[in-house]
Amino acid sequence: MKLTTSLIAAAASAAAFAAMPCHAASTAQVAHYEKQVERVATKECDGDTGDGVATSAYSGNLTGVGPVTVVSAMSNGCAGGQAPRTWLWVFLPDGSGSQANQPPNSVESIGFDSDQIVVKSLEVGQEDSPNFPSHLTQLVYKIVGRKLALSGSKLLAIKKE
Repeated sequence: MKLTTSLIAAAASAAAFAAMPCHAASTAQVAHYEKQVERVATKECDGDTGDGVATSAYSGNLTGVGPVTVVSAMSNGCAGGQAPRTWLWVFLPDGSGSQANQPPNSVESIGFDSDQIVVKSLEVGQEDSPNFPSHLTQLVYKIVGRKLALSGSKLLAIKKE
């Protein structure tokens, strides 16, 4: 009986996974996503992005979601400010996008682990100037109700200059 139940559950799980789109975004789609994030960043900077907006895209698969594209964007001098500003977006298999509810201070690396997007970021510690963050932090994001949400963080190291 347990074997039958396990086989049925495995078959249902495989069928659900097979129903998800299993292709990564095309180069044209990724370029469109980057432009979309750049437009939002420019709007949030009141049209003044300082040195401009630099974007990077990362593709991966999330368990229960399928293929996603994560776009990070950064601007130095947003709206006349001195500290850098970062945006983090995820684009789902259907093309819909969601901005992180709590973006990282910077992006050192992005990876995918099961149902999580793992971002290594230099965050500003209590003793830091906003322009000189020193806390290398691992931020973990998950898709919750089609939204990109921070689900945890862990201090990895404090960088000394």
